Amino acid sequence: MRYGVAAVTCALLAPAVGVAAPGDHIHVGEAVLTPTLDLGLEHRTNVYRRDQRFVAGTAFRVAPGLDLSLDGPEVFVGINGEWELRKYIQSYATNLDRLNDFNLGGRVDLFRNRPLGLELRESATLRNNTVDSGGAEDPFATQLRNEAGARVKIRFGPALEVVPGFTHTFDDFRVPDGAIVGNPDRHYNTRSGLTPGLAAQWKFFPRTALVFDSSLTFFSWSENQISRLAQQPGSLSVAIPNSTHLKVKTGLRGRVSENITTTVELGYGFANYKSEGLTGSGEIAADLGGLKGLLVTAQAQYLLTPRQKFTVGYKKDFADSWFSNFMTYNHLYLKHHGAYGERVTSDVELMMRFEGYEGAVLRDDRMLRVKADGTFALQDWASTTVGLWYTQRSSTDALVAWNDINIHWLATFTY
Repeated sequence: MRYGVAAVTCALLAPAVGVAAPGDHIHVGEAVLTPTLDLGLEHRTNVYRRDQRFVAGTAFRVAPGLDLSLDGPEVFVGINGEWELRKYIQSYATNLDRLNDFNLGGRVDLFRNRPLGLELRESATLRNNTVDSGGAEDPFATQLRNEAGARVKIRFGPALEVVPGFTHTFDDFRVPDGAIVGNPDRHYNTRSGLTPGLAAQWKFFPRTALVFDSSLTFFSWSENQISRLAQQPGSLSVAIPNSTHLKVKTGLRGRVSENITTTVELGYGFANYKSEGLTGSGEIAADLGGLKGLLVTAQAQYLLTPRQKFTVGYKKDFADSWFSNFMTYNHLYLKHHGAYGERVTSDVELMMRFEGYEGAVLRDDRMLRVKADGTFALQDWASTTVGLWYTQRSSTDALVAWNDINIHWLATFTY
């Protein structure tokens, strides 16, 4: 898939290359190439995500990036990537240095104005994420994820579009570099997901559409008994069963007035876990159904002025888990984006998520996050951002409860 993206891109780029001043980007025929660079400092009050005996740390952050886009009437090509490096100043926190985080993605949209269109997608991401498993050997886990997909867009005139598609995902969960562990292969588990899907939308007003989305996912793990995640007394291993997930939802998206845009989607899903022959603690035979399968997505955006936007939203969904069967969640958020004068913007967000885990791990969590960032554009191509974030995870399992204050400064340069 990724070779197809590169081939189409090369074929469409014209030989002429125009290099403009910073902020004007690099023009290669019809394509636009945009290099970026983020430099900054990040201070955390609880770098090890502990529920007590907090340890603070400050890290340098460097993140070069590159974006390539070609937007034509019949063809769109987009390729983007970023490499993130994080180095701690304190010697005791060097095991948290991260020099391998990256994301790379590409999308090709062909025959955009014809009755039959084709979209190809590919993305690869490596992230060192906060671990939510009490049985993990480090406060972070490395996750390598690759996702490739294709969709056929069948257009029945300007109003109705039906989109069958297929997605393959691969996830590798590993112990991060620098962790002090007794696990010689530094490996938790790998998961493969195959997802055929069908979506549709009908535009009955110029800016409003009825939407439908469905997916059937088959998750398969390389190992279904994981001894190195065992955390319950007397338990020798954790059972991670394969599963099948079905989700179907429909709703309305559109602008109800000049200032208000809404999304309302309702649906239902279930998950069946194949636990036959597996042993371990918890409820490893737990399937998802009943009211837990109810799917809700609701969001409203209100444009108070052309430069002040409020967003409020709620999402109820479920997801497969790498250390249990599944996680259900209720996600609520409130956001504000403001612009002041020509060069100052602000972003404030309040988020709360209620999570429930079932399977080998049985627990209920609550995640609270408050974020505030302010950005000043020094030039069209250079800006600086300062921010303060507070994050708290409460849980019925004290091993995964923590809170942290993140204070950061960032300089962003765009050619």
